[in-house]
Amino acid sequence: MMSSPCRFQEVEAFIEVNQELLEPQRHGWLRIRNYFSSDQSESNAPALVIIPTGCGKTGLMAITPFGVARGRVLVVTPGVVVNEGVLESLDSSSPDNFWLKYNVLFNGYDLPAVVRFRSDLPDSPLHMADMVVAKIQQTMSRNRGSLVNRVAPDFFDMIIVDEGHHAPAESWRYLFQYFSEAKKVLVTGTPFRGDGISIYGNVAYEYTLGQAMRAGLVKRIIEQKHIDERLEFTVDGMDSRLSLDEVLEIKDQEWVNRSVAYSPECTRQVVIESLKLLEEKRRTGTPHKILASACSIAHAEQIRDIYEQEGSKATVVHSTLNDETRASSVRDFEQDRYQVIVHVNMLGEGYDHPNISIVAMFKPYRSLNQYVQFAGRALRVIRNTDHDDIDNVAHLVYHNELGLEKLWEYYKNEAQRATTISELENEMSAVWNDEEPESDGYECQPWEIGTVTPVGLRYAARESFLEDYDIIASYDRAKEALQSKLENALEALRVSGVSVTPELEEAILASMRKESLRSKRPDLELSETRSAFVTKVENEVAELLNECAIDPHAKDGFLRLRSKPQYSWMDKNRGQTSANNAFLVILINQELMKHVGRPRKEWTLKDYTSAEDRLCYILELLRAHARGNIQ
Repeated sequence: MMSSPCRFQEVEAFIEVNQELLEPQRHGWLRIRNYFSSDQSESNAPALVIIPTGCGKTGLMAITPFGVARGRVLVVTPGVVVNEGVLESLDSSSPDNFWLKYNVLFNGYDLPAVVRFRSDLPDSPLHMADMVVAKIQQTMSRNRGSLVNRVAPDFFDMIIVDEGHHAPAESWRYLFQYFSEAKKVLVTGTPFRGDGISIYGNVAYEYTLGQAMRAGLVKRIIEQKHIDERLEFTVDGMDSRLSLDEVLEIKDQEWVNRSVAYSPECTRQVVIESLKLLEEKRRTGTPHKILASACSIAHAEQIRDIYEQEGSKATVVHSTLNDETRASSVRDFEQDRYQVIVHVNMLGEGYDHPNISIVAMFKPYRSLNQYVQFAGRALRVIRNTDHDDIDNVAHLVYHNELGLEKLWEYYKNEAQRATTISELENEMSAVWNDEEPESDGYECQPWEIGTVTPVGLRYAARESFLEDYDIIASYDRAKEALQSKLENALEALRVSGVSVTPELEEAILASMRKESLRSKRPDLELSETRSAFVTKVENEVAELLNECAIDPHAKDGFLRLRSKPQYSWMDKNRGQTSANNAFLVILINQELMKHVGRPRKEWTLKDYTSAEDRLCYILELLRAHARGNIQ
């Protein structure tokens, strides 16, 4: 039996209304807590939490055990980079300790005892720990000193898996089987795997990329493709050059994508495009940087050489470099000794550096998981900037013939959901006002490619999304205004004789920043629960409309429901036919009020739990109506 006292039950953490925490952290914690107190957890299925990169995933893992875990907690990471990042946030000796930095805990004596697991770790600190952080490799049964060979199956009450999309792997399954009775939480920014295997678990909480963009928690995205008017291909054994259409008659699309990826001329054009962006973005005073992906080590070195030929300092990281060399290259990149770093399957998952604002793709990804992981490296938001429309815009740059357009559609779909959610917020605010009743397995092989020669005009095509917010237009306006603003600022500095560095500016801002702590009030938990529930309804309605391809603004959806007496009053009261999104919000509100049986301002925490279960039932019926399966 677990013998240690449970710090996570003894210590009262400041979470529910802590404005130092991000919304997905507060709401995510509430949803996880509710999950383990509901019927869903009885099957012992893991709670799946989906939260994009840059939205506080590590912080959410840090607060998850409070009030939920009744014993020790194991945090498992898939690799070294992720492991180091988690440990740095939880280290009690670190000035960046998450619990103290964000006022979750106010007293150092209340900090959980966190231990980094090693095979040679003595038993004493392991048994004194409140939380153990381990890499998945350190839990494997085949290793004599592994965790499962050191502790009993009931040693942990909760297991939190970082980058939970790795969970279907055999190693994770064995871990879950060994600690079979422990609560399990899978946290991920990419709820899908490259091998097509579903992640086992029930979605306890999801915060979409579109929501994160609207809330300013991540950078907004512009896709920029380099397009050549014409490409000509040289195929082994053939004397003449072939056009794209001609080469596709004898080679497949992947051969074309690989050939373009390895083409020095095509690579150079993407390099030039990315460097133009870098130059205009660095005018804000922020040391923006480029992260580039390559197919192989030789390919990475080729890309680095081209960047240097075009006047930029670049470095390469890959698996054959020793740890010291690799760490030195990354450190020099972060300290701006290099403006470009080219990686080969090294700086995807778990690597975060806010000044990466341009990702240059020279690899024809086939895995959505790998594509999203790489693009996500540019999403970490830059804080305390006066040039948000430039600094907090990320650019995905690649050649049009790399075949990445389908993967870009993922972002566009996320954005459509975000637009729908934004519109739903207006409906919800009226109806819900209480005063109202790993490698992706795709390696390019140099000997399977042809020579590619660009011919004719060259141009760039840009695309963003968020229908009601033109990211490209706002970026261009800010870029045009920046030059004169910078000149005025520089002149003022020269006149005053003061040279202000980014470090000095941050130090001044930090000294002026006031603590804005709010005293904890248990009664405000209900308010936070209500806010989280309203957000869930918005997300679910947006997802339903998107999934069923129903225009949220049209008025022709759910006609059978609209004709029913219990719902026909909605359009009559408005004097016109309601848009589909408004109709769903009002319908759901009416059904939930009827289910709970009391005005919303009188709902208790238990009522919200009951309403959430009913919401799932209502949504399934609405999906059936949308598909015409119900008369």
